[in-house]
Amino acid sequence: YQYIDWARWYSWNPRTNGFTFEWQEDFNRPSMPSGWTFGDWRSPLGHSQHRSQNIVFKDGYAVLALTASSMETPSPNNVPAPGQDSNIGGSTCSQAGQDCRGTGCCADASLTCYAKDAGWAACMASCTPGIHPYDPPEYQTPWSCNVVGAGGGGSSSQP
Repeated sequence: YQYIDWARWYSWNPRTNGFTFEWQEDFNRPSMPSGWTFGDWRSPLGHSQHRSQNIVFKDGYAVLALTASSMETPSPNNVPAPGQDSNIGGSTCSQAGQDCRGTGCCADASLTCYAKDAGWAACMASCTPGIHPYDPPEYQTPWSCNVVGAGGGGSSSQP
């Protein structure tokens, strides 16, 4: 799933040689915003087909369900809230990029759930304790790299 919490529109202003803010949509309603329309389209390289049925509005987000055509059509009742683990492909383990503290396992068996601190853990192939330079600057706090749950897969550079 892709969660979009806002969209902003800026127009180019040639007089100021810069952009001018026009509007912002915060997706605070459980339905499509006024003035927006749904559509079906194929990606430019033909790798995916986007269906209007695969977008729902939930908890202040526009949620795009990036799913196989054989999967259930999403609805606000079957789309997990942002940050919650989802049951994709029959797995009860966390997907890469999700907080795996609650499951203690990763859907991709080659990954391991490593703790950063008491508030975050992620599925990664390996983990080195300390600051990870690829974390956004506001989140550059040390990783403990303690394995959460049963572990399995991955490797740690812990001493």
